[in-house]
Amino acid sequence: MFRMMKHLLIAIFLLSSLFCSGQISHGGSPIEFGGKPAALELDLPAHSMSAFKAYEEPNKLPLRFAEPIFTTLTPQNSGQWTKIGDKNVWRLVIKSKGAKSINLIFDRFRLKHGDKLFAYNPDKTHVLGAFTNKNNNASQLFSIAPVLGDELILELQTTYSPSDEHEILISAVNHDYLGVVNYLKRSIDFNDSGSCNVNVKCGEYNSEEINRSVCKIIVDGSMLCSGTLLNNTFGNGRPYFLTAAHCFEETDVSSGYISAQNIIFYFNFESPECEPTTMGVVNQTISGADVLAIVKNIDFALLEMNKMPPVEYKPYWAGWKLDEEVPNKVYTVHHPQGDVKKVSVSKNAPISTTFDFHGKFLSDMHWRITEWDSGVTEGGSSGSGLFTQDHYLIGNLSGGEAYCGNPYNDYYTRLNKAWDSNAEDNKQLKVWLDNAGSNVIKQDGVDFYENKEVLSHYNPASDEQVLERLENGKGSYSGHNSLGYTGYAEFFDDYSSAMIGGVYLSPAQVDDSGSGHTFNIKIWDEVDGLPGDMPIGAINNIQLKKISTAKQLFTFEEPVSISGAFFVGVELNYESEPDTLALYQVKPTGKNLTKNTAFIRNAEGWLAYNELHPLAENGSYLIDLLAYKDYVPTDTGEVDKNRYEIIIKPNPVIEGEIRFEMRNIELDKVEVFGLNGSKIKEYVVRNPKNDSFAVRGLPSGIYLLKFSNANTSIVKKVLVIH
Repeated sequence: MFRMMKHLLIAIFLLSSLFCSGQISHGGSPIEFGGKPAALELDLPAHSMSAFKAYEEPNKLPLRFAEPIFTTLTPQNSGQWTKIGDKNVWRLVIKSKGAKSINLIFDRFRLKHGDKLFAYNPDKTHVLGAFTNKNNNASQLFSIAPVLGDELILELQTTYSPSDEHEILISAVNHDYLGVVNYLKRSIDFNDSGSCNVNVKCGEYNSEEINRSVCKIIVDGSMLCSGTLLNNTFGNGRPYFLTAAHCFEETDVSSGYISAQNIIFYFNFESPECEPTTMGVVNQTISGADVLAIVKNIDFALLEMNKMPPVEYKPYWAGWKLDEEVPNKVYTVHHPQGDVKKVSVSKNAPISTTFDFHGKFLSDMHWRITEWDSGVTEGGSSGSGLFTQDHYLIGNLSGGEAYCGNPYNDYYTRLNKAWDSNAEDNKQLKVWLDNAGSNVIKQDGVDFYENKEVLSHYNPASDEQVLERLENGKGSYSGHNSLGYTGYAEFFDDYSSAMIGGVYLSPAQVDDSGSGHTFNIKIWDEVDGLPGDMPIGAINNIQLKKISTAKQLFTFEEPVSISGAFFVGVELNYESEPDTLALYQVKPTGKNLTKNTAFIRNAEGWLAYNELHPLAENGSYLIDLLAYKDYVPTDTGEVDKNRYEIIIKPNPVIEGEIRFEMRNIELDKVEVFGLNGSKIKEYVVRNPKNDSFAVRGLPSGIYLLKFSNANTSIVKKVLVIH
């Protein structure tokens, strides 16, 4: 039915995708109490049948399953409030007569700490949620997957007063007029993928790593595509994701941002066995992304996910290359018709060509697959990567004619044409994927979490997250407040050595209010029980508007080596009305902390939390670390007298010569890097116990020294002064 247009049309997605909830739920259930408010009855617009005609004429309009009814519904102007125990409960009943299901789009969604939001049908046979402040996004956009039936109940449970500002605005109620439950059964075009497709577990040429890099994506609740998580030349784990531009209805980056914020990424949706085919994982999802670059007439879109894929998703960042010719067989890993992950293989080399589809695409921008030897592509495969036999991505699916029984002529946007054909950052890939400016034509893939694990003081089984507010003043003891505190740090002395790849923050609240505030994440050495003056690692100028209250990972461009005790924390770069950013603290349930690990910087410098707290209580900030697994924990917490060290003497460097001494370790070379990541010089170590090299030609400033051998490396910072 679709042939050439099948990849360019909006596809109805499978029931398994729609009804598993594209957002992570956080437990709980609606409150049981008698009666319900009168339903708000909405009328479907008269022109809604025009969308249904898309099914009759698939080559004319994209196929949709729902029609939006635009609204401005909030807890302030709709629904009913009820007091239940210590909670205030807001319920809104929405009815759209004749709908097979209803789903919601929010233009403003920012839940407060402790809030729980549910969506369900009247008989509670279909319940979504609880959604909490962990579902907040910096964009404040959100969507809820369809709930069965023509009546939906939205329920907010909160400890805040109904008169408070509740930032919930429903901008669209989507009326499902096709009925996805039965409609999917009508023909092969909208059923499970064709029988000729092959589960990735059965594939002969695809690798397990590439399988883990591919995601199914749903955009705006109406479009299904595929895509690939890609590595960059820094190898720093930025979650860049390549798909097709035609997966977005918008024509530019600014409007495409809205669709991207409503995107849902599904990881590991694949059959765990080759045969028989069984349902894949459905709860490993990430919601929301930014559009970094998009070009319609080449047909590529590069996104950055709102959240770092967590280690338990086992993500893989695929490699890529910019070859002009590909001599060997190729394959694609994709989600045809939203089905579990499949692999298709062509034993013929792809041909550089023009995809002549009604003049939509520029000339000489595509690879043509003349024939698939196993499997094909279908609706839902759009945006999926084309890989060489040695597992490098060279393109993404744009469209084609192939289907089971006709495995011919599919077209992929060429990565080397999308690379830098346009000069603007938002219309090219190079500036993002080659962010190190290396000008390489090939980049290997990476398992960013390999040999890494999370180090934490927090035990979720016995500890609770708390936000300690000031007793006299505005704000908290862990964020911007009326006392003018400028920094917060957590003390770690559990590990004799580690390589820190990133820092997990769990903000209790974030409120930028469009002011452009930023903060820094830093690692400090321990000096006399307090953070030292010079940080040994930093991530600077993080925008408040880019983060949410969900747990997030912030990664260093290069892992930071620590030895012995150290501090990790945040610096605030702004002064404004208090209560814009606050971190959670950790507290054992029903107990007091026996050890203070939290420190605060005020006008006098760094002080222990218990020195500033009016009751002298101990504190501990909820800051977790991503570290290499080969760290060496100490059993007693005592200082390891034999731990390795590199001593820079003096630091700052004031005579144009860096002198260093290695203790309990021997490393072979020293590399000098600027803070922008550029390598400046290299020196071969002659005497690990006492050595030096000249830096007289370097301008004054801060530099990174990377000491290394074949097995390990240690990074130190120096300040050069002339």
